[in-house]
Amino acid sequence: MVAQFNIGESIRYLQDLGVYEYILPFLLVFSVVFAILEKVGIFGEGKTQINAVVATVMGLLLIAEQSIVNILNMFLPNVAMVIVVILMFLLVASMISGHGSGNELTGFVKFVTWAAGIVGVIVLVTMLAPQFNWRLSRYETEALISLGVFFALIGGIIYLVVKKPTSAGTTPPANPP
Repeated sequence: MVAQFNIGESIRYLQDLGVYEYILPFLLVFSVVFAILEKVGIFGEGKTQINAVVATVMGLLLIAEQSIVNILNMFLPNVAMVIVVILMFLLVASMISGHGSGNELTGFVKFVTWAAGIVGVIVLVTMLAPQFNWRLSRYETEALISLGVFFALIGGIIYLVVKKPTSAGTTPPANPP
């Protein structure tokens, strides 16, 4: 007889073991603190053992306070969703712009690409608003739209003022590596 695999039961089993309440928060805090300590080098170069001990203590102190762990467990899935949306936007913008392929977008096409990306983010936030109980009154919505248009105009004017003119028939120099 073949045993059936059910991913839902596996996740519930991990929840029952306390993986989400203890192990994952500890690993997250340990990894972030250790990486920061290694990068900053507060204790000096080559002090990996001290960095590991400090990161371990920070992780253990975090999981001892379950109210903070509960906040992390409620907050991080939303953060992960935002990160996925941002990465997808960057991926699509990179594919559209041809970044790295030698035929990058310039001028009006680049502007339209960015404008479409911003409109896409606004549409995404508008669609997700009911899921997170974000409610804006009509006045707040109109104020946000007029502020957005105002800042877009200011940004466009600043761009036009500070952009470097290129002579006709020549392409701007490539960015140095």
